[in-house]
Order: sequence, then C-alpha cells, then structure tokens
Amino acid sequence: MGNEENTPLSFEDKENMMVRFNQLYYSNNTSFKGLQLPYWMRNYGQYLAKELKGNLPIYYPKFSAGTIVMTDFGVRVGDELSGGHFAVVINNDDSKYQRNITVVPLTSKYHKGHVRINNEIFVKAINLAHDRAVELSTIQQELDESHERLVTQVFEFLQTLKTDTIRRFVNFFYQSVKNNIPLELPNEFNSELLSSLTSETAINELLMVNDFISETSKQVKQSSARLKEITPEVNEITKLLEKLDRYNNDSFVDVSNITTISKLRVKKITRYTITGNISLSKESMQKIKKSLLKRI
Repeated sequence: MGNEENTPLSFEDKENMMVRFNQLYYSNNTSFKGLQLPYWMRNYGQYLAKELKGNLPIYYPKFSAGTIVMTDFGVRVGDELSGGHFAVVINNDDSKYQRNITVVPLTSKYHKGHVRINNEIFVKAINLAHDRAVELSTIQQELDESHERLVTQVFEFLQTLKTDTIRRFVNFFYQSVKNNIPLELPNEFNSELLSSLTSETAINELLMVNDFISETSKQVKQSSARLKEITPEVNEITKLLEKLDRYNNDSFVDVSNITTISKLRVKKITRYTITGNISLSKESMQKIKKSLLKRI
C-alpha cells in the first residue's frame, strides 16, 4: 500500500479518487463538519501551498508551556476534535525553529476525563483587556494633549502677525488644525495673498509663516499617523471584550484529544487576542499533566 501511494497518478485517476469526497463536499450536509469542510479545505490548501512552494517561515512564534492558542483543528473523523478551538500548549522545549507544537484543546462542556480549570481563562482575559484598554487610553490622552498644544501654538503664532492677508491665511490653517480637517483656501485667495506682498514686513512674515506651517504640519501628520495606528487596536480591544461573554463560565481541558499540530494552524497573534497572551497557572498545568500521565 505504501508503494502504491508513492506512484504518480494520471489526471483521470485523481478525478476518480475525488468522486466520493466531492459528493460530500458539494452536498447540502448541514452538520457541523459538513459546514466546516469548505473552510477547512481553503485553509488546508493555504497551509499545504506554503509548504510545497517553499514559502514556509524561517522562524516561528515561540510558545511557553501553558500558553493559550486559538487552533484550527480542521475537519477530522469520529470523536477527534474539529473546527477552531482554544488549546493549551504543553511543550516545555519550544523554540523559534520548531514548526510544531503539542496541544490539548479547551472546551466549555464537561465530559468524563476532562480537567476542570474553573474560570481561570475568563479572569486572565479580563485582566488582559483591562491592561490593553489602559494602554490605549493613555495613548489617546497623549494625542489629545498634543493636539491641544498644537492648536494653542498656532493661535499664539497668529497673534504675532501684522499683515491682514497673511493673518487670514494662518487663520485658515488654525481652523484646519483645530478641527482636524484638510487645509482649504478660497480659489481667489492665492492671488490675493500674492498682491499683499508689497512690503518687506509682509514678505518676511510670509517666509516665517511658510516655515512655521511646514514644521507644524509635520507634527500634525505624525499625530494623525499615530491615531490611524491605534484605530485598528481600538477595534481589536472591542472584539476582545465581546468575546469575554463566551468565557465567563468554567473551562475544561480535553486531554483525550492531545495532538501535535503545525504552528501554521495557530491563529494570528496580536497584543489584543487571547491567543498567545494568556497562560495557565502552574497549578492548572500540573492537573493537566497528571491527567495525561494517567492515560499513558
């Protein structure tokens, strides 16, 4: 059988081998596995394509024992766990060069042989959400204070100008900074500004204004860029808070479904996800290991 499976097949043979699978794949099966199958085929194809095309990462995330990760278990047979589930990493010797990790999945339902870890995940997720919310609040406060300083800076500069047309020009800029809107000048204003440059004072003021606006605009752009950076982070923290409702009860570790998986099947980690940012206590890990040893 092993030699047969290493033999290249014709296109027709490959088609024949897929008949039964295609019948299931394109059926209207509404079971959990039936609904999950298309998504798993998409994900599996992506994982396998990376490997066969030589696009695997050089380095992988390093996980400590006890780390919670969201894992794509795919669609498996019988009582093997399928779909996306949180799982606990149990490796003690992981490194950035290791492609695989060994995990035991988490579930919200108790079955005989499962290890209860109470509401530890919920409590730690609450703490994570609180810490990240404080970080974002601090950044937002700093941006607000920076904006207020810029507004004051432009207003005070405006008061030093003597040429009316140039004052109007800077006032447009002031309104732009104050209200966080693009600088827009009336169509006729440029010619009006040029015609006002009839004295050395006006020319010197305009040169000074040009330097001032150039420097201030850089600061405005920096603040705007930072604000754009944290906007997705605010969305991430919102998603995290929404997910917490699902984990406000006890959780259980399904040690019967211990498995080794590719790290490619671990959901992307950010600072605002439960996956990769929460670890079980030593006490919970000891309970898991004790239960695993009983099964050997």
